[in-house]
Amino acid sequence: MTATAPPALAGLGGAVVRRAAPHALSGAARDRAARGRLPRSAAAPDRRARRRGRGVVAPGRGRRSAARAPRPAPAVLFLHGNYELVDEWVGAFEPLRAAGIGVLVVEYPGYGRSTGVPTQQSVTGLAVAAWDLLAAKQGEVDAERIIALGRSVGGGLASALSLRRPLGALVLSSAFTGIRAYARRYLLPGFLLRYPFDNLSAVRAFRGPVLVQHGTRDRTVPFAHGAALAAAGGDAELIRYDCGHNDCPWDRMLQDMIAFLSRRGLLEAGGGAGGNPPGASGVG
Repeated sequence: MTATAPPALAGLGGAVVRRAAPHALSGAARDRAARGRLPRSAAAPDRRARRRGRGVVAPGRGRRSAARAPRPAPAVLFLHGNYELVDEWVGAFEPLRAAGIGVLVVEYPGYGRSTGVPTQQSVTGLAVAAWDLLAAKQGEVDAERIIALGRSVGGGLASALSLRRPLGALVLSSAFTGIRAYARRYLLPGFLLRYPFDNLSAVRAFRGPVLVQHGTRDRTVPFAHGAALAAAGGDAELIRYDCGHNDCPWDRMLQDMIAFLSRRGLLEAGGGAGGNPPGASGVG
């Protein structure tokens, strides 16, 4: 896939993504949370990562990295949790890739090697810009089958995106109903204190299929949040896992998501998306 950014999203500097364990919050991420600091990436990724994908930094826009995707194909727009980095997630979506689903991973302004300041406007604007980027890939991405997958705090961005752009499905993993009451307790950044991201209202308004995945032993975002989100959706499904907030079986969750998308008619018969995968690239 040859990706060209519109002028407003033109990148200024190269960045590369690394593969890391997708199913557990790293010790470094826990340390970031304890210090209450936004996570930053190392300046120079290793050479092996260059074969996996590419990202470009744009001022105030955040960073987006695209895994290889079939064409025309459904695509997942992944919005990660707080104190996490793109580097810790890109390469963690092989089950989707094997099913013929493209993945675009978004890194928020002020996180990793992304520039700018995270505010509700900037992070929501980045999610919208990422959707627009995917939708513009005519012949490679099926704009009617763009799925937003939000983990933890990223569920707020996925829900906000559902109010601004059409989605084939909304997937919320370990997500809050609303985070204002928990922001101070769990050391979330200040912009989340000011902008609560009302996921519950967004799910009520969403007319497409909703998948909620939540751990029954989650002490950060109690399981009751996931149950309430699923109850609010008109076409919603809740899958519970015997896990906490950062130790859930990620590959299994992706397989469950693939099965859900297939049941909702968003994948071809047999669970695949069809098409041949183009080359990997990313733009900012």
